[in-house]
Amino acid sequence: MPSDYGQLLLVAGTVLFLLGLLTGLALPVLKNKRMGLSAHLVGVQHGMVLWALGLIVPQLAPAPAIDGWMVYSFLLGLYGLWLAMLLAAIWGASQALPMAGAGHRASAGRERIVAALVYLPATLIVLGTVLLLWRQLGL
Repeated sequence: MPSDYGQLLLVAGTVLFLLGLLTGLALPVLKNKRMGLSAHLVGVQHGMVLWALGLIVPQLAPAPAIDGWMVYSFLLGLYGLWLAMLLAAIWGASQALPMAGAGHRASAGRERIVAALVYLPATLIVLGTVLLLWRQLGL
């Protein structure tokens, strides 16, 4: 695997970690502070996941047909889920994330945007994980 994928993941992890920290600072101005706390934690934790991936993927033997799909599935999924949580905190959306969104409601359009940004990234994270496992097993 090209070493630039590892570097890309490390830098992207640092940026997402920073975004998570900044989200925590923004809690007082968010409509749904509980969802904001979730966005903060997702940003920080997903940043650390990207750091770990940045250290793991350069150790794998190159598989050009799979590597790009794996890396970009993780990037889009991990960033997308943080964005979904942040938008839900700003807008007060709750349908896709009812536990953290309890007592809040956004317009139907905003609820649909948040739902799409929850379910699609979650699917991409699962895809990236399956591809990583496939690569680790040498398939």
